Amino acid sequence: MLAIMQRYGTKKYQAMLVCFFFLLMSASPGWSADDEKATYRRVKAVYDGVVRAFGDGRPPPRLLLVSAEEDKGMAARTENVAEAVGEFAQDAGSRKEVSIILSERALSLLAALGEDMDNGLAFLLGHELAHFYLRHGWVAQFGNSFSALNVGKTMNRTASMEEIVKLETEADYFGGFYGHLAGYDALGAAPMVLDLIYAAYRYPEQVPNYPSRAERKLIAQNAAKNLQKLIPVFDAANLLLITEQYEPAARLYEYVGRTFPSREMHNNAGVAYALSAISFYQPGALSFAYPFELDAETRLRAPQGKTRALLPPYSEERRRFLLRRAADAFDAAIQQDRTYAAAQVNLAAITSLLGDNDTALLLTNRAMELARKQNENIVMADALVVRGILYALNGNRERAAVDFAAARNYGTPLAVLNLSLLHGEKHISLRRGREIRSLQTEKISGMSPRSPFTGKRDVNTFTLEGAVKEDPVIIIQSSHHGGWEAMRIYVGRKRTSVVSALRSYVGSTARGIRIGAGNEEIRKAYGEPSRIVPARQGFYAVYSGNGIIFSFDPSAAQGWMLYDLQ
Repeated sequence: MLAIMQRYGTKKYQAMLVCFFFLLMSASPGWSADDEKATYRRVKAVYDGVVRAFGDGRPPPRLLLVSAEEDKGMAARTENVAEAVGEFAQDAGSRKEVSIILSERALSLLAALGEDMDNGLAFLLGHELAHFYLRHGWVAQFGNSFSALNVGKTMNRTASMEEIVKLETEADYFGGFYGHLAGYDALGAAPMVLDLIYAAYRYPEQVPNYPSRAERKLIAQNAAKNLQKLIPVFDAANLLLITEQYEPAARLYEYVGRTFPSREMHNNAGVAYALSAISFYQPGALSFAYPFELDAETRLRAPQGKTRALLPPYSEERRRFLLRRAADAFDAAIQQDRTYAAAQVNLAAITSLLGDNDTALLLTNRAMELARKQNENIVMADALVVRGILYALNGNRERAAVDFAAARNYGTPLAVLNLSLLHGEKHISLRRGREIRSLQTEKISGMSPRSPFTGKRDVNTFTLEGAVKEDPVIIIQSSHHGGWEAMRIYVGRKRTSVVSALRSYVGSTARGIRIGAGNEEIRKAYGEPSRIVPARQGFYAVYSGNGIIFSFDPSAAQGWMLYDLQ
């Protein structure tokens, strides 16, 4: 947890982020447990989930387990961060591999948490991953509470107490947020984890230049309180995006981004604005399907002579306004991380829609270069689709076909769709069948979306006023009940109600689906989904007829939501 910094010479620095220990060490990584060991598989499953939630393009640190004899008094630590991610490193080839090292003794302690063991693992691993992804002691500027540190400047032999508190608070906050996205209550388990490790490792209650155990627990608890206010807003933004309420979704993403600035929040807001802009095109105005479209097939299959209710006279102006908002959001994501290939692809698509295909082509080629270096196949497929569209719009049908075919090899259905459009096919359908309606009413823990909020815990309420008079007020009411939660979102007079089964939910759907069910099992029970919505860790399968949405990570169901629009 504590970042301890020491300078070697004038140009090269080495740093090590350590968890629950306070001495600078240059230890060997120890030994790596065999992949077949059950303990390692369990730890790796939690680790991989949190890594996917961070969604960073860089390869994650190597995960290692060490024996109790080799843990050197540390429950967990991250080594060689500076060489791998420091902006000051002169020679990339000299950087050492980063490792996150977890002690088997710590695992035995976490076993005492019972059902909370994975949450405890998510706390330890998420905290260390946050230190890594936030670039070795660089303190991100979230809210107005923290100021950025330039890791390229001379580092002191030891950090100040103020800097340490910033680092630990940030790592808890970011690690807890992404732990939540991976399905774990990381910060909820933090106080218990800290007590167990302080006792077992016989750490003193107070260590010089480091928060006491009580203060360390308070840091985690305060981070948890902040997340409890923020997470329902983020979840509501996702739900609005999935249910095609794009502009209010974008406003919520922007709010979360102001409190929790990350490239993903900017990118999400950009996608929402882009999707809203797409809705202002007349049928037939767009000839191809762009990667950020969630249901382009439906738009392209609409009868060409039919329009959705007459578009208001300001529609073209509104469309360009939304496209520019999307471009600004994608650009903000890129400014935060210039290696973020997904935002480069999205910005290229928006730039094309704004009429500048030459710049869009440059952005697309840049995105492909980044995706290739980072081995991001999905982003590479999206970039090929965008470049194929650009070639087609410029009249180069042969090169467009080559790119669409190359994207098809990565398995993206958009490539198949665009190839069909390129070849002039009018009636396109990628769906394999129809949705199967349940005869029994869907409920979660006896609750339907229209049920009133009940339970032991209070209802939390969040209100977002409109920035301009055209923006409706957004009100979010949420209530958590252990394995399930309820939410109601008011956008002006429109209400969206939802009841969600979380990862720990033990019940089943009306058609017998439980947490962990595979995609094919769900399709057999419910048929073909109305829509597939891509997500950070997998995708959402939307069954509008049943009012149910399954979330996949990446191929097994990690939960589902029942929703009702009024």
